[in-house]
Amino acid sequence: MDWTDLATVKLELVELVRQARARPTIAFDADSTLWASDVANRLWDYLIAGRLLRPDAAPHIAGVLREQGGEPVGDPHRDMAALLERYARGLADERAVVTLQATGLAGFTEDAVREVARASFLAGRSTLAGACFEGMPDLIDALRAAGARVVVISGSPQLAVEEAALLYAIPAADVASLRSRVVAGRLTTELDGPLTAGEGKVTVYARLCEAPPLAAFGDSPSDIPLLQSATHLACMVNPRPGLRAATPTIPAPVRWIRIPRTVSGTAATIPDTDESTLV
Repeated sequence: MDWTDLATVKLELVELVRQARARPTIAFDADSTLWASDVANRLWDYLIAGRLLRPDAAPHIAGVLREQGGEPVGDPHRDMAALLERYARGLADERAVVTLQATGLAGFTEDAVREVARASFLAGRSTLAGACFEGMPDLIDALRAAGARVVVISGSPQLAVEEAALLYAIPAADVASLRSRVVAGRLTTELDGPLTAGEGKVTVYARLCEAPPLAAFGDSPSDIPLLQSATHLACMVNPRPGLRAATPTIPAPVRWIRIPRTVSGTAATIPDTDESTLV
């Protein structure tokens, strides 16, 4: 498989959109596809550093840490940091960690999560806006101008992804991600819907759109089912090895897209492992 660039794919995809009989949908994964960053990790780094977690979440976070072989101390910030450290060492299950990145927000109002998410996008050595892949804003603008609907399907917490998608002027109604159940105006420790990884991405996509996507974009093995559902083009952005290996299983034509940098000029690389693949 030869590599291509985003500008070439844009020309191809805009033509496909113009030829479509009905308004087509283009589905995008978020983290490492729209931007060279992870909004869940940004959110949680900010929450832990600022000691912003709610007491409601403490027993839940401690329980997950214990299930994953750790020893909780009762401080949700220290316990979550310990779980993430275990995960980084390969000692915690990725599904458990990704789920907790949503359910560990228990006690927050939705507005409070949005506020923290926006602040986290400005924190760190680079902003989330600066981490957007070079050429991606132009692609999405061109797709919309040609008549396509653009949706985002992600494994990160729903409210954080909704705020991040605004960088591309994508409204909340076009975002499907990992949701926490809300009771009496506050998030709880229960998920509201499936884990949005693998087949879960196809499930939540179907709640947004009746027709399958004309094209889909992703970067990891978690995106395989979504890319397999695309009718005309499956686009892999700086794809991980496991996603590249799945190329023969995808019915639509596949494009391996190399994006060398972000809009801020930071170099972007093609991963050589499949670690952190659920988002």
